[in-house]
Formats: sequence, structure tokens, C-alpha cells
Amino acid sequence: MNLNPNRQIENSDLKIEVVDLHMAYPINGNSIGAKVLDGISFSVKNGSFVSVLGPSGCGKSTLIKIIAGLLLPTQGIVKVDGNGIKGPSSDRTVIFQEYGLFEWKTVIENVEFGLKAKGMPKSARLDIAQKYIDMVHLRGSERKYPRELSGGMKQRAAIARALAVNPECILMDEPFSALDSQTRLLLQEEILEIWEVTRKTILLITHNVEEAVFLSDRIILLSNIPARVSHDINVDLPRPRSANLRFDRRYRDIADCLWQSLRSEVKHDEHF
Repeated sequence: MNLNPNRQIENSDLKIEVVDLHMAYPINGNSIGAKVLDGISFSVKNGSFVSVLGPSGCGKSTLIKIIAGLLLPTQGIVKVDGNGIKGPSSDRTVIFQEYGLFEWKTVIENVEFGLKAKGMPKSARLDIAQKYIDMVHLRGSERKYPRELSGGMKQRAAIARALAVNPECILMDEPFSALDSQTRLLLQEEILEIWEVTRKTILLITHNVEEAVFLSDRIILLSNIPARVSHDINVDLPRPRSANLRFDRRYRDIADCLWQSLRSEVKHDEHF
């Protein structure tokens, strides 16, 4: 397993480039404030599945909000297809752990929302919405409201809504953390199936070691706050992947090595 913190992708087909990101939040009017990110740099190849793993509270969500264009960094730049981002864009959609569904809209209305906002005709957007509802196994629940759905069904609807607008990058911020363990494992398998079909570039934020290993081509391991890239890890496991992979010796070796690296970052944290 490659544990090289300075590894660069020697490939012109890059989708996301994070270059020397620094982030500090002001405290009581102090312009310097509390530093969260301290020189984060890494690249994501087009069509790959990359996870960012790190201790709780190390700034992972701050990082993905900057990549989404929802926050401006104190210093540094994020590029998509070589162009610096200036704010949110339809080429990047975010799936949060809170689902973010409109409670007053049905599943199909939620999924078609972004298409409607683009001015797409009703018949066309309903066809597209139905396609992705079928892809996430929610056929039959199109007319249900979020209050009528389980947590797993809500997250499936959120994934379908993200896919419907045909983004180039899907940014996922702890999307499975609020789910029970059984649903979480099932959704991990389903998101891999969707990724195999769509080959979207996916960047996942997680604090779950086994989730990161199971899903990813690469894992960016962050240090404790203020976060730096401590390791850039290639997950050399075969694809397609199934639940049986979790019993593979190589999978266990990578997960154990990651846990030891992560443990060294959090061993002084009282929450671990």
C-alpha cells in the first residue's frame, strides 16, 4: 500500500485540483482566527472515487464546502477541469448527511427540482427523474413525501436528485453516517453500482475507515486540526467490489494500516 503524503498524479485527465488550501475562521473579530486547514493539496482523476478520511472535527466538511464553492478559503485555490472555481455550480453537486429534501415535495418532485430550475420541459424532466429513481431502487415511492420514507430511502432520493442534473462531480459529506449499520452497508454497495454505471467523479468525506477502503480508488488521510494531508493512499483492490471483499486479507491489511495511521492522529483526543 502506497502511503506517500506527497504523491502527485502524473495524468493530464484531472477533474479536481486542490492547491495549498488554508482556512481560518474569525474569532471575536480577530481576522486571524482559528486555523482549520493548513496547506491542503491533492488532485482527483476524472471518473475516480476518492475518499477524504480524518479525525472527527479536523475540517473535512469545511474542505468539501470549499470544493463545492459554498465557502471561500483564506488562501489557496480549487480547480475543476483546470479552471478556478468562483462559487457553486451545476457541475458539482453535494449530498449531505441531512438529506436536504424539501419536505413539502414528493420524491419525484424533489428529484426533478434541479431540472425544473434549469427550465427543462415537464415531460423531459419527469423521464429523467424516473430514470434515476429507478436507479436508486425507489420505484413505487415516487408520490411519497420525505416524512413517509425511512432514512435509507431519503438518502436514495437525495442521490437520485444529485444524479438527475448530470453533474461532473458528486461531493458526498458523510452521507451514510446517520443510517443504521445494515442500511449503511447496503447503500455503500448501491453507490458503487451507480458509480460503475455513471463513472462520475466522486469525492467522499468520511470518518469511517472500512467505508473508505470499500468504496475508494484512493484515500486522502488528513491530520488532526489544523488539517494537513498526512498520507495519500492507493487502494489496490479489484473492482467490481461486493460485500465479500470485507473478508479479504488485503482489505483487512489496508483497513488496519489506515486505522493505525488515524489512531496516531487522534490518540490524544478524549473522544477516541
